[in-house]
Amino acid sequence: QGQIAYSWQTVAGIPSLVVGGRAGGTGPEIYLVHDVRPIQQALEQLRLALGVGALVLTLVAVVVARLVARGVLAPVDEASRAAERIERGDLSARVPVTSSDEFGIWADRFNRMADSLEDTILRLEAAQTQNRRFVADVAHELRTPVAALVAEASLMRDHLEAFPAEARRAGELVVHDIGRLRSLVEDLMELSRFDAAGEEVRVAPIDVGRLIRDTAAARHRDAVLELPDDRVVVDTDPRRLERILGNLLDNAREHAPGALVVVRLRATAAEIGIAVLDRGPGVPADRLGRIFERFFMADPSRRGGSGLGLAIAAENATLLGGRLQAHNREGGGLEIELSLPVTQPLPHGDEPAILRDEADGRSTPTSSRDRP
Repeated sequence: QGQIAYSWQTVAGIPSLVVGGRAGGTGPEIYLVHDVRPIQQALEQLRLALGVGALVLTLVAVVVARLVARGVLAPVDEASRAAERIERGDLSARVPVTSSDEFGIWADRFNRMADSLEDTILRLEAAQTQNRRFVADVAHELRTPVAALVAEASLMRDHLEAFPAEARRAGELVVHDIGRLRSLVEDLMELSRFDAAGEEVRVAPIDVGRLIRDTAAARHRDAVLELPDDRVVVDTDPRRLERILGNLLDNAREHAPGALVVVRLRATAAEIGIAVLDRGPGVPADRLGRIFERFFMADPSRRGGSGLGLAIAAENATLLGGRLQAHNREGGGLEIELSLPVTQPLPHGDEPAILRDEADGRSTPTSSRDRP
């Protein structure tokens, strides 16, 4: 019996299939050489055709998938664009309802939600406008009679010693309460100017550390000052900066009586920070985010105060391009920090100064070239 075998070989430089064997046990060996180049060419063509076909099928599948996805996700995309418009303040944005399927039902519900949101916002804006108009009207109506009361209270204060002993305490309370009423009316007037966009910012180079020392001496003498060794000078409105710091110190004195109060100044190349820290009771976490709202009282049971001091401070901070932030301190107490951007540096050789106007007790800025 013979044996047959095959092998892939290159014969004379030609790829070939060699098949051979021996006929019988002692017969001659016979080999057949077959040129396989046509077969290889056919296989290459088949491989190329399969590759191109797979690529075409993949591209067709991708295109079909994108078309299907676009059709399915079109309502979601419309809703996303409508939500972005609403976020930017365009309350009229709606999603077109183009079908009656689940997406159509969803778009209709989105539109109804947007209608309700628009109606609520418009009503709140109308109520806010009415409230601000009422505050402005009340402030203007009270201004004249309160001015008369202040004059009378000043006269009464100068003659309290002439009052009978049993009436002197009542006179002191009247003078004190008229002073509080005057402060309230002044706060309301300031808020009305904010609402009417009637406030102006007058910028001057200010030695912030000196302003802090002067304000603390006038509003909270026991406050501990933590000021950097180097002088910090910024271009800002000194009256508004003093107003902000004064209100923060008043807030600390009223809500943390007898507690340690610290005023801390930090400065970087981009901004300065003025923080007022106290060791009082702090503010409940659920109320902390509202302390800069008008008329908001962190402790409703506490008497005194109008709930306007921090709101006015926040309005002034915004006018100066800054912001107020508050958080409860670890171990108890509250920290409120004013952050202000640093603008133009002080010109060389120009030294700021804060001169106290003894007539009205307020600090007014000047520079070395302004002094006689």
